[in-house]
Amino acid sequence: MAVPYYALLFGGALLLGAIVGPFERSGETAAESTPKRHPFSAAEIKTLAVLAATLALWLTDWLHRLSPAVPALIGGGTLLLPGVGALSWKTFEAKLS
Repeated sequence: MAVPYYALLFGGALLLGAIVGPFERSGETAAESTPKRHPFSAAEIKTLAVLAATLALWLTDWLHRLSPAVPALIGGGTLLLPGVGALSWKTFEAKLS
């Protein structure tokens, strides 16, 4: 089942690339068009760390026998923790109903 799925993904990516075209402006390199900055902000690094921990819990469910929803709730709660999380409660409240 994986081979047809990957073939469809690859074909879709080629089609999307043909429709959209190149992502860089002609005549400019990416280094010239964007100012120098770190590749990830602090909030993005925190989010990636929480996602990695959540993924580790999902992949080791045979070891701890937690339902898949529990690591997702732990990760979501961690993203809202003050000082640790990437979202403040006010931002969370304003963007979600």
